[in-house]
Amino acid sequence: MKPKQSPPPIVLKSGYVIDGKFQVVEKLGAGGCGDVYLAVTLSDPKEEVAVKIENLLNPKGLFYERDTLQILDRRSGGQGRFPREKGYCQDFDLKINMMVMDRLGPSLENRLQMCGGKFSMKTVLLLADQMLECLQFVHNMCYIHRVYSKP
Repeated sequence: MKPKQSPPPIVLKSGYVIDGKFQVVEKLGAGGCGDVYLAVTLSDPKEEVAVKIENLLNPKGLFYERDTLQILDRRSGGQGRFPREKGYCQDFDLKINMMVMDRLGPSLENRLQMCGGKFSMKTVLLLADQMLECLQFVHNMCYIHRVYSKP
């Protein structure tokens, strides 16, 4: 029996237009649940958004992530704890699902680079407090986040 082969990686090129509303700028990162791209709205005023993609042939649950984010955002009273979904679509030629959402700002990795590669103790404690508060909220809503990873 042949081992199951992973589908080929998908790359969205800069300039790719999503659903006639968003244009890809660059790849921001990748993880176990898909790749994330920076895009901008085609309408004025221009707004930066994040686009998460997953392979249609090997879905990791982007559709359910979308539903979960919508529920958590509603239950949090729209306090900005969670990115809001701005669109969800599929590209059958590229064989991908795409979720467009708010871009909340620079990643922790980018912030770390801005700080010269080291966070102050105060910053670490503030980040820990915010992360634990967010996880507590998620757990109080009867959700369990299953992916925790070490840096």
